[in-house]
Parts: sequence; structure tokens; C-alpha cells
Amino acid sequence: MASSLPAFLSTLTELTVPVYFLVAAALFQRNLWRSYFFFWIGIMAEGSVVAFGLFAPKLYPAVYKYTQPLIIILYVMMVL
Repeated sequence: MASSLPAFLSTLTELTVPVYFLVAAALFQRNLWRSYFFFWIGIMAEGSVVAFGLFAPKLYPAVYKYTQPLIIILYVMMVL
């Protein structure tokens, strides 16, 4: 049972990447990306980082270290 949890989490991560970009595309299509600009940039940035982590897992810690402050700032801007 425990061995299936990492496989499930990996599959879940793989499924969330397209969802990030589908939401961004839907906002763009409906011309809401300007109203939700920081949210739109934030989900595209986070989707890109997660996708990079799937394709280059050994480099993910370095990418995470440098992109996480940007993503945190975008989250704060979303709330404001």
C-alpha cells in the first residue's frame, strides 16, 4: 500500500500541470487575464516550475530555490 502512494502523488502532479495552463488559457480566452493579472502570471509560473520538475527532477531543487520567492510575491499580490 505504501508503494502506491508515491506513484499516486506523481500521477497527481502530472495531471495538475495541464490544469494550470488550462485555467490560464480560460482566463485569457474570456479576457479576464488583465483583471486577475497576478493570478494569471502566478499560475503560469507555478505550472512552468512544476513541469520543469517533472522533466528535470535533479535540477528541480535549484529551480525551486530561485523561483519560489517570485511565486510567493505573486501570491501576496494576488491577495492584495
